Amino acid sequence: MEDPSREASSEKRRRRPPLACVACRRRKVRCDRRLPCQNCVKARRAVSCAYVPDERLEPRETTQKFTDAINRSTADADDVVRATIGGGTSQRTGATTASRYLQSESNTNGEGEALRERVRKLEKQLEQVLESRRAGVDTAPGTTSVPLRHNDSGPSFARVLEEQEECDVTRRPGYMNAESMGSSGMRQMLVKSRYLGGSHWMRGLSLLPPRKTLINVIGRLKSDKTSEIYQAIDTGKRLGRSIKAARVPSLVSLEYGQRLPHKEVADKLLEAYFRTFEKLHRVINVPSFRQEYQHYWKDSQKARQSFIIQLQLCMALGTLVQDDKYSMRSLAAQWIYEARLWMLQASEKSQIDLSGLQIMCLAHLARNACGVGADLVWASAGTLMRMALYTGLHRDPDHLPKMSLLTAETRRRLWATVMEILVLSSMESGGPPLVAMHDFDTKAPGNFNDEELLDDHNSTTPASPHPTTEFTDTSIQIALFSSMPIRLQISSYLNDFRSAPTYDKTLALSSDLTLACRSFDAILRIYQTQTPSLSDFQLPVTKQIIQHYFLALHLPWLGLAKNDARYYFSRKTCVDVAFHNQREAMVHGFLGTENGAKPDDFGRLLICASSGFRYIGFQCLLILITVLIWELEEHRTALRTLDNSGSDLNSATRTPDPAGMLGMSFGLSGSRTNESDEIVNVIRRSPGWTLARIKAGEINVKGYYFGALMLAEFEGLLKGLNDTELAALLQKAASEVVGNALEILKGIYAAEVGDEDSAQVPGMDLMRSSRYREVEGSQTTGAVEDLESMNIGSSSTLNDWDWDALDDPNYNFNLNLGALDLIFGNESM
Repeated sequence: MEDPSREASSEKRRRRPPLACVACRRRKVRCDRRLPCQNCVKARRAVSCAYVPDERLEPRETTQKFTDAINRSTADADDVVRATIGGGTSQRTGATTASRYLQSESNTNGEGEALRERVRKLEKQLEQVLESRRAGVDTAPGTTSVPLRHNDSGPSFARVLEEQEECDVTRRPGYMNAESMGSSGMRQMLVKSRYLGGSHWMRGLSLLPPRKTLINVIGRLKSDKTSEIYQAIDTGKRLGRSIKAARVPSLVSLEYGQRLPHKEVADKLLEAYFRTFEKLHRVINVPSFRQEYQHYWKDSQKARQSFIIQLQLCMALGTLVQDDKYSMRSLAAQWIYEARLWMLQASEKSQIDLSGLQIMCLAHLARNACGVGADLVWASAGTLMRMALYTGLHRDPDHLPKMSLLTAETRRRLWATVMEILVLSSMESGGPPLVAMHDFDTKAPGNFNDEELLDDHNSTTPASPHPTTEFTDTSIQIALFSSMPIRLQISSYLNDFRSAPTYDKTLALSSDLTLACRSFDAILRIYQTQTPSLSDFQLPVTKQIIQHYFLALHLPWLGLAKNDARYYFSRKTCVDVAFHNQREAMVHGFLGTENGAKPDDFGRLLICASSGFRYIGFQCLLILITVLIWELEEHRTALRTLDNSGSDLNSATRTPDPAGMLGMSFGLSGSRTNESDEIVNVIRRSPGWTLARIKAGEINVKGYYFGALMLAEFEGLLKGLNDTELAALLQKAASEVVGNALEILKGIYAAEVGDEDSAQVPGMDLMRSSRYREVEGSQTTGAVEDLESMNIGSSSTLNDWDWDALDDPNYNFNLNLGALDLIFGNESM
């Protein structure tokens, strides 16, 4: 028999009503009991904030602007399960749906219990679906020591972005957030008609936290359309469009080779190509090409038309390193347009041979480096790949009918170049590579010198390749081709829209890439001890190629590393890569050396070339400046904390010291003080590099604007300025950089288009026709070489840093470039 007193006590027991919302109770944090609560607002879960119904509680104070959103958020839980099976959703969707049901259903006990039972059942089904999907994902557990969430293969972009974002719940119309993208879990970028994949450089930078002070200053500049800064920027934009239009030739001659320079100039341009691009991407056999080149100057009428096109494309690439002003830009553009016309005019059957493929490879390299339609090279790379497949380059010559060693090695070299073009264009454009290692069986090129292939052609004894540890004309291409599997895997991983990137997978790929780099670095060290050895051009360019993949992997996680130590490795990797990239660039004199020496070939490429030679450097500068600003802000926050605690701080403690402040967070090896000083020195010289690009022909000055303003913000924080003083400093810096860029653009406009004074007339039609007035017959005058011309603008805007597309509703750039339209473009201005 039960004790009556125990039964009575159980009946008297009262349970305290739950006062916190479901999310705060689950996370065990203090709730302000509003609807929605502040915690849910900050976590961007305002519409899912809900409370367990209880008749003992008074109605809560509700924020009106969220009421409608909450009322509209009564989606059925069955839809969640179906959406997960079809496209995948976040794991927290079950809890969110439960909250909505708990809020919207009746408050009676019977209905509430039935509802809870149904929600538990649906959550169980959802968990089963997620477990089955998770079991099929090939992850690499144990590859990282960074603590991750339990029961998860690694935090996805959808989850970490949801936690990192601020409390602004308003979004641009048409913006595709993580919930609306199914299993991809990443923000999608559709800029005008361009879809940007995960490897595009703007995708990584878009995840960095916004700079509010800088944004507010630019917002004020934008609102005042009568200010001198606004008018100067608007004039500069119109000048840039006019210069770009004037550089497109109105008529391309069908008689190829009519605009070649004198032989002395042609010799220099051809040799410049041989010592730079041909050392990396093997396209032609240099000795045989030299022979045909000499025959051309003896009797140009007998030259093959395909050889003339090849010669012009080689010289176009050579103009990039001819000087640091890119004085022959106009001729380079003319030659590239003629090559494109030849590919359209010639019979397609005539292109299905090694000579035609060589032209297609050279045209791709020239367009990408010279900036002539560089934003569309990924599309043309697909045509190149299919033409190579049509020619059978994807099959090793051992499986084809017997051919000479020269032909076999030429095919292997061309296929390696085609693969390099495919993966590089995929990374730069943010598109999938559309090729895998199992799609071909062509071996790496043999380790031959070019002369040995010609000798074998005339010999009865077959030549044998050199050992891989012996440096030859093809050694760098072989070394790069050995890392092709991991680089293809990274490109596919970053641009795969079907699955969400996880940090575990990122670290696993980074580890594999590091192993490949160690092997690559070991063989390069061996080559450096030999004679002949690596050139001063080959080493830094190959390093930059590999650095591109590390940045693409880790840059999307850099913004999260500011407040989450789990992603510290990505922060350290980005900073190390950015620092060494810029230090290497300074060694090669991209700004000129201390003793006044001119830049070498690599330094000139950084000033004159487009594509990765431009935006990788800009990426690295933004990374360094951003992390330095984070360090300064953390230092200021620590000072405020000490002030509030009443601690006595001397002036030395209050003044930020970059040398002593950066060592811990940057994690650089060696002498931290010296390297920290060098980092600061690098970013202080960065506006000089972007300004040098404008002088060499870069008509898009937005990178110069933005880099200079971020540097000014860093200098202001370093001096300990408050927000008001910092805003005034940024205003002054904006006036200076805009004025500098405008003066350069006016000079270029006067030289290339027309009268300098006419550029200052608002609304004037500045478009002009063909600009090849200096060209006469087959020779050119010195005016073309002395012209400080501007960059050949491409038809699309993205690769030219033309961020006019930021007004597009599908574009969300966390540096808040929506407020930077004044600088980063708005055609309606």
